[in-house]
Amino acid sequence: MNWSIIIFISSILGIIALCQESEKASKRDLACHSCLNVFSDIEGILRSKDGILYKMVKKFLKVVACEFIKPRYMCESMIEEAAPMTWPSMVHLLINPNKICTFYQICPKSVWKQEKLEDFASKILKDKPPQIFPTPTKRKVYTAAVIADVHMDLEYSEGSNSYCETPYCCHKEDGKPASPDKAAKYWGTKGKCDIPKRTVEELIKYISLNFKPDMLY
Repeated sequence: MNWSIIIFISSILGIIALCQESEKASKRDLACHSCLNVFSDIEGILRSKDGILYKMVKKFLKVVACEFIKPRYMCESMIEEAAPMTWPSMVHLLINPNKICTFYQICPKSVWKQEKLEDFASKILKDKPPQIFPTPTKRKVYTAAVIADVHMDLEYSEGSNSYCETPYCCHKEDGKPASPDKAAKYWGTKGKCDIPKRTVEELIKYISLNFKPDMLY
C-alpha cells in the first residue's frame, strides 16, 4: 500500500478522534457550568433571610436550644443577633457549588482546591517586618493605657439609620431614618451601632498626647 494513503487515512482518523474528544470536553464544560449555576441559585435561595428555611431553623433553635440555655429571653436574643451573620456562612459550607460539583466529578478538581491553613498563614506573614523588642530601662513604674472592647465599625456611615431591623445598624444599606434624631452622628451615636474608625483614632491620639503612656494595649 502506498505510504501516502496510509498517512492520509491516519490523519483522517486522528482528526475524527480529536473532534470526538473536543465534543466530550465541550459537554463536560457545559455540564460543569450548568452544575455551578444550579447550585449557585440554590445557595442564593437558601441564604435569603426571608426564606422559609431560615425562619424554620431560627424557630427550631429557640424551641430546642433555649430549653437548655437560660434565661430564655437572653437565649432568644442571642439567636436573633447571631443568625443573620452566621446563616450565610452555614449555607455556603453545606451548599458550596464548587465543592459539590467537584465531589460528584461533574467539574474538574481544579475548580475546588482545599488549602492548608498553615500554608495560607505563612504566605500572608512572609513579608511581616521583624519584631523589635525595647531595651529594658529597669524602671520600677511604667504608665500603660489599656483600650478594651472598642467595637469599631469600618463600614460606619454618617447619616444612616441607627435603628434598623438588623442587629447592627449605621451602614449605607440601612438607608436614611424617618426622623433626623435617629441618624448616625459623625463621631458615633446612641443606637444599634458601633463607633467609626475616626473616633478610635482620635481616642488613641488623645491618650498619646495627654498621658504619654509607655505602653498601649
